[in-house]
Amino acid sequence: MSKFDPTEASPADFDQHIAALEKQLAEQTAAAERTRDRLQWFRDGRQLFAGDGAADGQDAEAKADPNSRVVGLARESFNGKKPNLRQAILVLMLERPPEHGRELEWPAKDVIVGLEREGWMPSGSNAENIVRNMLRDMAKRTQLDRPNYGTYRLTRKMREGRIDAGA
Repeated sequence: MSKFDPTEASPADFDQHIAALEKQLAEQTAAAERTRDRLQWFRDGRQLFAGDGAADGQDAEAKADPNSRVVGLARESFNGKKPNLRQAILVLMLERPPEHGRELEWPAKDVIVGLEREGWMPSGSNAENIVRNMLRDMAKRTQLDRPNYGTYRLTRKMREGRIDAGA
């Protein structure tokens, strides 16, 4: 577009500039959303795959919470057998110690990725729905909190082993 002189512009000229700027804004907004999604993907990936100590060079085991296995759901307790879905979700969450005194929030998609990584994901075409339903059930049973729609975290009582894992 050429230089715009509002004193000599018609309503159609304004409309043309408005349309061009709306298009530019939509493109930039879409680009920003793609960048935000990519940034979140890398943050989630670092959390899932690099471990807690990766960012500061500490070994994740050295930072592990001694209470993280209170409910007896250590991965070793399954003797190589696949845990049931409730146990598998709890093991995933219990193995991640709280940060700064707060339990980590787990979007359902991160739980699904963790279950797939461990080979604990249910089979079938509706496996993701099964996981999401289990997460909702665990929230109803106060094993998990649901701070936001589709996001879950261990309750303090679950971390401390004061409620039954319901396995």
